[in-house]
Formats: sequence, structure tokens, C-alpha cells
Amino acid sequence: LEGRKLLIFYCFSGLCAVSLLFSTVFAVVQIIMVYEMSDDVELDIFLTLMGSSIQLPGIFLFMGIILIACPIVIFMVFNGMHGCYMQTKFYMDGDHDVNMTNLIMSWVAQAGVLLLSSLSIMYFVPTFIGDLYQSKVDAMHEDKAMVQDNFKSLDLGDDHF
Repeated sequence: LEGRKLLIFYCFSGLCAVSLLFSTVFAVVQIIMVYEMSDDVELDIFLTLMGSSIQLPGIFLFMGIILIACPIVIFMVFNGMHGCYMQTKFYMDGDHDVNMTNLIMSWVAQAGVLLLSSLSIMYFVPTFIGDLYQSKVDAMHEDKAMVQDNFKSLDLGDDHF
């Protein structure tokens, strides 16, 4: 890597590192702040006061994931030794010293990264988030059913008001 490609590689790598760092710091600080709340009322007031800044760790995490894609692509495509573009260019220019195993493996690696990245971003992450919220909904329904079952056996009589 050299020139503009190297500059873009380091710029996006640095932005990614800073975004992931801020995501971690904000998440840890929020965890500490929530643990400092003494009861549910205090926690509700605190979360209301925080407003949209509750989402900061997730925003920085998303930015870090998006920003890391650029250095990965630049490295895998333009790396002089194993990059698929440079290897193919050398081969097309008639350089027969190109290692065909490296050329084929660079294309296989590029396809694997594209497949795994697409699969994780489009399937696994949404599935994990959906499972998380579905478990919360299921737990709420179980809690409601438990409360209803407990009150069914409770005899309040006619004079309970």
C-alpha cells in the first residue's frame, strides 16, 4: 500500500478505532450510571433526562463497523503481495512470476469476506436483536400470566372496596 490508498487506509482505520473506543466508553459509563440508581423511579427519571443520548454507544458501534469496511477492502484489493486487484493486474500484464495460488486465494478470501460481512449485517445481527426483544415480550407475557394466576386463587370477598 502506498500513496492515497495508504492515506485512506490509515484515516478510516483511525476513525474506526476512535468510534469503537467511544462506543465502549459510553456503554461502560452508562452501565455505571444505571447501577448508581437506587430505585425504578430514579432510573426512569434518569433515562428520561438522558433522552436520545442513550443511543450513543450503539451509534458509535455502528459507525465503527461501517468505517472498518473501507480499510478491509483497501487491504484485500490493493495489497501488493496478496491483493486481488494487484495480483490480477500483474498477471494480465504478462508477469509470469505471479503465484497462482496467491491469486486464487485472494479472490476466495475476498468472496468470503463479502459473504460473511453481508450475512452478519443482513441476517445475524437483526436476528439477534429480534430474539432479544422477542424474549422480552415473552417474559412480559409470562409475568402477566403469573400475576393473573396468583389473583385467581385470591378470594377478596364482597367487601374489598
